[in-house]
Amino acid sequence: MAGIAGALAFDPAWNVSKFTYYMLLSLQHRGQEEACMFVSNGEGIEWLCGKGFVDEVLPQATKLSGWAAIGGVWSESPGYRAYVEEPGEAAVVIDGRLFNATPQEAAKRLAELKANGLNGEELLLEWVKDLKGAYSILGLTGEGEILAYRSPPGLRPLQLGGFGFDMVVYASESCAFDVIGAELKKDFDPGKGFYSSQLYFNEVEVEPSEKVVCAFEYIYNARPDSIIDGVEVYEIREKIGRRLAQLYPRDVDVVVGVPETAIPFAIGYSKESGKDYRLGFVATGRKARTAIKPSLMERVVGVQLKLNPIRSTFKMKRALIIDDSVVRGLTLKTVIQTLKNKVGAVSVDVLIGSPKIISHCPYGVEVPPADQLIAAKRSPEEVAKYIGAKSIEWLPPEELEKLIPLKVCMGCFTGKYPKETS
Repeated sequence: MAGIAGALAFDPAWNVSKFTYYMLLSLQHRGQEEACMFVSNGEGIEWLCGKGFVDEVLPQATKLSGWAAIGGVWSESPGYRAYVEEPGEAAVVIDGRLFNATPQEAAKRLAELKANGLNGEELLLEWVKDLKGAYSILGLTGEGEILAYRSPPGLRPLQLGGFGFDMVVYASESCAFDVIGAELKKDFDPGKGFYSSQLYFNEVEVEPSEKVVCAFEYIYNARPDSIIDGVEVYEIREKIGRRLAQLYPRDVDVVVGVPETAIPFAIGYSKESGKDYRLGFVATGRKARTAIKPSLMERVVGVQLKLNPIRSTFKMKRALIIDDSVVRGLTLKTVIQTLKNKVGAVSVDVLIGSPKIISHCPYGVEVPPADQLIAAKRSPEEVAKYIGAKSIEWLPPEELEKLIPLKVCMGCFTGKYPKETS
């Protein structure tokens, strides 16, 4: 998983590195393993990349001077980005996956086309027309141009924003625009892109197609204050919670959402069912997303930091815990053991706001192999026994499709994918 952002000012007096820094900081939830920024003042590209969080890696990047910048955060290292110097300077940042090229090859292709004299719409069109995959991409040239594109069918998000008449900005989510005071203009249509320079800005049609968005954006990936493809993430999550209450009524004393993604699910469940909603956990230190941590030890430690229970919420209570998803089951198993053995919960029921994850994602969302997915071949009773819960249920796939008012990819829930990877 990744978050990408970029900014281009139409006046060379602007320095956009700080704007890009804060946009990437707001996208930190999309990747916590690596951060990068590339900045151009029209005479070349300066860059800074490193493993870790944005505020650890990129503070010095805010001192880089230039009117155009792109950057990204990734849940893997090295991230899906590249920089080349020959035959000219170019950089790319990518959310998703290219099927027929590496990021380095994509950057080199951009540099070659630029060296051959292509500019404007023609440069963008020739650059991406043969790049196959499910991705959103930002490219930066040494001359300070930004090329932005969302491939068909739109599985990875990309949005266009503006800062008055002074600056054009790009980002994976609208929350990145909010943090710098920019205005969300539109979501990219799949198969379309934008070329921007200090003198020229225009939309380019490459391969228009029907839009199919990633369902997991609304369940887990995006921040709840974001709007993705015209749909408010928080509203979808609360509706999921309400539907869970209708499908799975539970005789419990308290409803708790696993922070932070699943809190809207729990609020929705509470509103629909009339059951008491309470804050159940407090995080220590950074807001770590344990599902995207690469090692077992990091996930275990992450659970302890992220989910320290509030004892009065659970002691002598029948608790319903709602989570956004369950992958390996480690988080829930660890939490339930703590609640029952150390805090004194009477019982713990579990509901999951997503359908069962049973298959991998070929489009850039980190999903473990099927043999590590706890729900792939186990019944609800078997999973409940493993994690120590009284019961566990998931939102059915057909219910999720009804709740999101867009055509969505359900591949990780059904094993059926909208776009071939060959």
